[in-house]
Amino acid sequence: MASPQVSMKLTPLRARIDDVRHYFAETSKFLERSGLQAARNFEQGMSEFID
Repeated sequence: MASPQVSMKLTPLRARIDDVRHYFAETSKFLERSGLQAARNFEQGMSEFID
């Protein structure tokens, strides 16, 4: 049985005055309390990603 073709068009929503468009997390308190530590820093991760 063939799947029907579905056409979708995504359009960006118009932002309202009080909308928060981007979120940034401060993770230092979580890392301090959980005892977790990153296996590599940002530069190492990006270098691995690019290679």
